[in-house]
Amino acid sequence: MQTLLLLLLAAPPHAHWVRIENSYRIHWAYVTHYGTEIGNYYQPPKPSKTDTKEPPFTAQCREGKPVEFATESEARNFVLKCPEQ
Repeated sequence: MQTLLLLLLAAPPHAHWVRIENSYRIHWAYVTHYGTEIGNYYQPPKPSKTDTKEPPFTAQCREGKPVEFATESEARNFVLKCPEQ
């Protein structure tokens, strides 16, 4: 019980970004103080070594459909506008 209390006190008091470690080069989730995901965005790996075009960023609110963006900042701003539920 004391450990849980310490974790809650150490957590940021507002929504914040958390990096997700997986096969994607870039993957961030925006979460509430309690760890509930509000939305996330990621950039999938390049399809092949011969393809020089960067893949788009995919952003999604927790209750929405995925949307593609050309830049990371556009995807990040989209997630910041997701409603907290």
